[in-house]
Amino acid sequence: MYRSTIALMLALGAVSQVQAQEVYGQLGTEGIGLGYSHSLSPAAGVRIEANHGRISRSFETDGVEYDARIRLGSVGVLGDWFVNQGTFRLTGGLTWNDKKGSGIGRSSVNSVTINGNTYSLTGEELRGTVKFPEFMPYLGIGWGHGAANRGWGFVADLGLLIGKPKATLTATPGLAAQAGDDIEAERRQLQEDADSFRVFPVLKVGVSYRF
Repeated sequence: MYRSTIALMLALGAVSQVQAQEVYGQLGTEGIGLGYSHSLSPAAGVRIEANHGRISRSFETDGVEYDARIRLGSVGVLGDWFVNQGTFRLTGGLTWNDKKGSGIGRSSVNSVTINGNTYSLTGEELRGTVKFPEFMPYLGIGWGHGAANRGWGFVADLGLLIGKPKATLTATPGLAAQAGDDIEAERRQLQEDADSFRVFPVLKVGVSYRF
């Protein structure tokens, strides 16, 4: 009877551990995030999280002043595998993204250089965007979200979102009439620069509560 009671207690403890749930908040290169984690076993778990962030910057290049805005939003479904059932884990998943950088250029000297040629920018605008794919796979490593530890905890992620960004460059009608094919040539150059960023780095730290 004693052995049966001990076995039942261990089984109930294992079930409770597997069903452990967690909520967490984090901050990192994708902005501010909130998430929910559910343990499938002591060695595996699944998570869903949402991140949101916006950055505004102004800068000047070639006599053109740009008002740039960067969006960092994402929603991800992730799977965790805990090495030796510890706190260190491997993570993979898929994210829906709203990651986009856009800028509007206006000239302080009433001219702009496009593809090596100078054009009047009086009353005109030049708009550029770099947008990551809507869906991107994620691969990374991390700490935390383990089933064994109840209460407050520390979580961290380090990884990469993989996907080729797409660049666009458009101009108001007056500038487009002046520059013609030079705008498309400049867009291709912008795309070549964007091709260097086929991965988006992810670094996040936060706190969790497991119950």
